[in-house]
Amino acid sequence: MTFQVIGVQNDLASIHVVDQQTGITTDDTVLCAEGAVVNLPMVIMSLMLSDYVDGVINTYQESGITAPSQETFEANKWQYFWEVEKLVEQPVKVELPGLGSGHILRSNIIKFKSETAGTRETVTVPAGTFPQAILVSVVMRAPVTIGSSGAVFTASYREWYEPYVGLLWQSGPRRKLRERNNIFLFD
Repeated sequence: MTFQVIGVQNDLASIHVVDQQTGITTDDTVLCAEGAVVNLPMVIMSLMLSDYVDGVINTYQESGITAPSQETFEANKWQYFWEVEKLVEQPVKVELPGLGSGHILRSNIIKFKSETAGTRETVTVPAGTFPQAILVSVVMRAPVTIGSSGAVFTASYREWYEPYVGLLWQSGPRRKLRERNNIFLFD
């Protein structure tokens, strides 16, 4: 997946996202404030979960920020934890291998928990070697209804960012569903 900022006006950044596997392209807007990414559209998560989710997950940001400012990271020596909650605006169909279909219902809250450990890593990608990359670990939890029972769909992934450059690499997501006392992995 490529993610490109194609324009900035005041606190809004226009983005262009391409999923190289499917060829699907999407344009959207990101809200920023004082160096922080306040609201990143769910289009990126929808593409990451395209094997399971039918369409784009449309949400409204309830609380938190998607990514703190660099000043916040620096003030905390790059060791930081943050959360964001997004309200689902319309039902989304989810296909779960071996379990059938379910739904992320309208008005459900999808929660993201992100953290950095405060360490730097060397990351090599086709664009070059970056010796000061920051690892961000993210866990997304979405309530899912399967028939008449409830479950929680979890996707966890890791992203490496180079300060002043941006996203270098993303691994995952590792996906699982917890229904009552059962855990199903979808990797």
